[in-house]
Amino acid sequence: MKIRKRFKVLGVIVLILIIGRLTLPYFVARYVNKVLSEIPGYYGKIDDVDIHLLSGSYQINGLELKKVENNTKFPFLDIPQINLSVEWPALVQGKIVAEIFFIKPVVNFEKNEEPKIKKDKKQVDWTEPLKRLVPVKINKLRIREGNVAFRDFESNPKINLVMTNIELQATNLSNANKSTDPLPSHLELRAGTTTMGSGKLSLSADLNVLKPIPDFDADLKYEEVDLTAFNDMFLAYGNVDVEKGRLFIYSEAALIDSSFEGYVKPIIKELNFLDLKEKPVNPGKIIREATLNLIAGIFKNRKAEQFAAKAPFEGKISDVNMNVWSSVWSVWRNAFVKAFDMNTDNSISIADDALKQNMKQ
Repeated sequence: MKIRKRFKVLGVIVLILIIGRLTLPYFVARYVNKVLSEIPGYYGKIDDVDIHLLSGSYQINGLELKKVENNTKFPFLDIPQINLSVEWPALVQGKIVAEIFFIKPVVNFEKNEEPKIKKDKKQVDWTEPLKRLVPVKINKLRIREGNVAFRDFESNPKINLVMTNIELQATNLSNANKSTDPLPSHLELRAGTTTMGSGKLSLSADLNVLKPIPDFDADLKYEEVDLTAFNDMFLAYGNVDVEKGRLFIYSEAALIDSSFEGYVKPIIKELNFLDLKEKPVNPGKIIREATLNLIAGIFKNRKAEQFAAKAPFEGKISDVNMNVWSSVWSVWRNAFVKAFDMNTDNSISIADDALKQNMKQ
């Protein structure tokens, strides 16, 4: 009798687990849709949720978030699949943290005409409700095959710039490793875009996202960009276009204790604005492009065959100042003194100084 009773109890437990497993996705999906519906100025939904109890994970399928203006919905965020799971290596060290994995996310930024109705000046942080979807702190973030687009359908011509194939990994975001490094987290981003001039983007950064205003020390490279891919933007905002040119951008930036320092160094090779065979003939456009060609030719480094500048900036996060005269002088220096190296300069010291000061304490 005791054995039979134990089997009955076991059967009831198994039945409860089966019922819970079958009904839990429904209730989780309802909760997620409720969270998305509460974002002011946005409309959001998901298709469904898959629960994996044994692995301590769940999967959100078909997440959509649209920006709503004047009863019109603009696509903003589209993520076919999100995987959220417990990070087991951190659990072994006694930390309950999560890993989140976005598969093929698409983010759209659109420049639209200002609505005729008065807009609420209060800024909405659409990320705050999404954080409620993860019951524990996120320690690892991954993105596979992401796309980011900027569109302006009110301009002439219309602008549609898309960065594709974004791969991102950020680790130790909640410092589950208990690192004593002031910048304990690390981020790596790669994008081999096929639409924005076929350029290659890479970003490497050390971070501390546990502070109210996160610290970081980052290096960025965006190389071999075909400038003709941006001609719609050049025509819409400057009424000029590029006949030929390759762009290289190198940048370093650091933010430590709200103090900011960095630079942006664009280098352009084979630059040419003017196309005398272009039809129909636009005299004003020809004059503008000929002037730009003349300026670029005067300040081009003949040996390196490049036009370049280096724009430094520094200050507090609430008041970042661009050094205009240093930027102007950099164009002259590249042309007539020494050509800039096609790489980052390792010249930002604010992060190193802060780390040394931290070690002394």
